[in-house]
Amino acid sequence: MMIETSNIWWNDQGHILPLGSGPSNWAGMNGAVTASSETGADGQKITIRVKLPDEIVLKIGINTSPGGGKLPFMSMVLGSRQITGQDGHCGNFNRDASDETQELEDQRAPVAAKELLIPY
Repeated sequence: MMIETSNIWWNDQGHILPLGSGPSNWAGMNGAVTASSETGADGQKITIRVKLPDEIVLKIGINTSPGGGKLPFMSMVLGSRQITGQDGHCGNFNRDASDETQELEDQRAPVAAKELLIPY
């Protein structure tokens, strides 16, 4: 999925959510990935929510006309539940900095194909 300030793409499908035209919804991967958009009353602020497997949610705000000579911009909040035994590029969230070294990071195996949120 690629999200721009004026368009959202999924694979080779362009314009999966018509931004700026009111509420809209989209689903992909047999409903495993969903997206919705809402446009604020001023018509300049758009909120997009993307739901991925494993309770991962992206909330993206787009300001299409910020004023003051600024270009349109986006902000994003990523939310997910904590998974026991979770480990990743940013660590394992166990509040123990001693197991967050680059040497230990290099020993970790890549994510198995069956565990990818979005297979490619």
